[in-house]
Amino acid sequence: MAVTTFAAIDVGSYEVSMKIFELSRKVGFKELTDIRYRLELGKGAYSRGRLEGDMVDALCEILLDFKRVMKEFGAEAYSCLLYTSDAA
Repeated sequence: MAVTTFAAIDVGSYEVSMKIFELSRKVGFKELTDIRYRLELGKGAYSRGRLEGDMVDALCEILLDFKRVMKEFGAEAYSCLLYTSDAA
């Protein structure tokens, strides 16, 4: 039976998270890990209209950590969703 390991990354205005799942026909989705970082990406973006350099640097470090964790779990695929709560 084939088992696929998949990572889902969510980048929001105030948090960056990743969950890794095993997908199989027998069990369906099984969550292996859930990692969350508090990062206020929206802090400068809302007032200045752009991300601040230190926030971009922090986000890059978090994504590199996610890459390391995905490798440890043998993730075969991933999806990353970036969004903002600003409806303007």
